[in-house]
Amino acid sequence: MNILRRLRRRDRRKLPRQLKTTREGKLLIAITLGLGFGAINSGNNLLYLILGMLLSLIVVSGVLSELTLRGIRVRRGSTGSPHAGRDVFISYQLVNEKRRSGSFSVEVEEAFDEATTAHQRPGYSLFLRATERHDVAAKLRFPARGVYETPGIRVATRFPFSFFRKWREFDAPESFVVYPAIIEVQSPRLFNVESGVYESFQKVGRGGEYYGLREHRLEDDPRDIHWKTSAKLGRLVARDYEATADRRVWILVVNAAPREADTETLVHDGHVEEAISHAASLATVYNTAGWAVGLCTFDGRIPPATGSGQLIKIYDHLARIPVRRGSADFAFDVPAAQIGERVLVRSAESAAVAIRGTWDWVYEGLGATSNDGQGLAT
Repeated sequence: MNILRRLRRRDRRKLPRQLKTTREGKLLIAITLGLGFGAINSGNNLLYLILGMLLSLIVVSGVLSELTLRGIRVRRGSTGSPHAGRDVFISYQLVNEKRRSGSFSVEVEEAFDEATTAHQRPGYSLFLRATERHDVAAKLRFPARGVYETPGIRVATRFPFSFFRKWREFDAPESFVVYPAIIEVQSPRLFNVESGVYESFQKVGRGGEYYGLREHRLEDDPRDIHWKTSAKLGRLVARDYEATADRRVWILVVNAAPREADTETLVHDGHVEEAISHAASLATVYNTAGWAVGLCTFDGRIPPATGSGQLIKIYDHLARIPVRRGSADFAFDVPAAQIGERVLVRSAESAAVAIRGTWDWVYEGLGATSNDGQGLAT
């Protein structure tokens, strides 16, 4: 793979400009060839005149597009880490280093390989004056989680007649870590084994000490509304409470899929991806509600913690884990002081796995079922 990548970069240095004929350009070439054959067969001077005009349009298009791309430099801004199925905007800074002439109709996009299924809408600059800098934004959407590699940035133009799309590529390797898709999930109302009471994840930190005031949300309990302050401000304001120390949840996602006999072909790989997406969505719900969320997979463990940084760690881990093939064995053995609620996330088509431990809830498909504190083996 690295050798092929180096060869492609070498080809870009040898051929710094690449060209693709648009639909309008193909029509122009077809008309030009037809007129050329007609002029040769008939010897009509008018046909030769039109043929020369069409050929001059092709030449002028090549010269002007070359002048547009010459002297253009590009720099990528912050990329971030998008979620699968969601749009993300990448900023670029275009610089026209030419001192006298401007550049027209400049497009900027990532130079992904053809095998990459990412969808992107290029950033666009209509006119870039001489020595001017211009910020543009391209829109990207990745269909699935994972790490997407791009060798660089592509700067293209269709100027002046849109008969051809000419581009050049700048070496600027970048890795896009795409988090799992976040979907709407119905989280189980977990039974708190340590305190012996039920707690709802929708009440942020409820049961702890008073923390402060914030804007009211639809899922808040009406009892948390601070009516006196709401009357003064003219909008609903709710009380916030500190989360209690025992609000801890472990999420185990079964990232293993069955395979066909005597082959490495995965069976129903999409079901495992759905389970990973559900695990990320559950982690989002509990983290937002103030729970300390921990994650277990067959490829690592993240201890429970609160805050947005913990959620990023979980997203990053779920984005990078592979889908294991065949059977797997996992033991949930953590110190007793770290054990809280336990949620097992699996798909209906998971591989045969042996999970040693006690799980309060089994989350499968679109809902959760109680496991009544019993050990589970699937």
